Amino acid sequence: MLRSCLVTSVLLLSSCSQAPVPAPAEGLAARFPAPDRRWTIDVRDGQAKLVDLVRSFEGASGERITFSDAVGKQLAAKRVGLTSNTEVEPEQVYTWFESLIANEGYRVAVTAQTGPRVLVLWTNASFDASGEKTPLHVGVDEPEQLGELDRHPALYVQTVLDVTPLEARTLQNSLRALGGRLDNLVAVGESNSVILLGCGAEVAGMVRLLQSAMEQERARLAPVVGATDGDEKR
Repeated sequence: MLRSCLVTSVLLLSSCSQAPVPAPAEGLAARFPAPDRRWTIDVRDGQAKLVDLVRSFEGASGERITFSDAVGKQLAAKRVGLTSNTEVEPEQVYTWFESLIANEGYRVAVTAQTGPRVLVLWTNASFDASGEKTPLHVGVDEPEQLGELDRHPALYVQTVLDVTPLEARTLQNSLRALGGRLDNLVAVGESNSVILLGCGAEVAGMVRLLQSAMEQERARLAPVVGATDGDEKR
């Protein structure tokens, strides 16, 4: 399923690699608005399980979450990683929930882009058994967009980044060799762009790393460009 998702993205983007990739109509803040009130996480004197956390989050956020039977058994067996009841401010509800489940190795993805939204909870080990998951396409052109990704440490997303003046295929090979927490980084056609696929905060971190490398490469190339211009004028 992961490979199928990634291949589909690559094919679609490669087919129009010379055209700009359309930005998402809405940012994550609009797609996942803060609830109207605080969320009280009741740890039940330390006995609350992750499945209780999921159901409590559904009530606070209005989201509907599904998971496979195997994941359900895991959630029912694991306790919430908190020692006392916690009041969470509305704008932090998604971040708290995703942080708690990400800490236990879980992720959350959107199963449908249209109609009533359903989120699916899964792990890498249960990917194929947990139903279809579609990574949300997100923009990363503005700092606030990266900030929105930081607030979603378990949300399954993808983005496309033009890495000029670096070379996309060289980056793909180098970063894969180094490893990392991203699900994948793939060079797209001849556009010198890469697809980044993974959880929100992880993707944001990789984008910042690549943007820093791009700035360093531009600075390195600047004296060379200046010297070439000067030679042409002479």
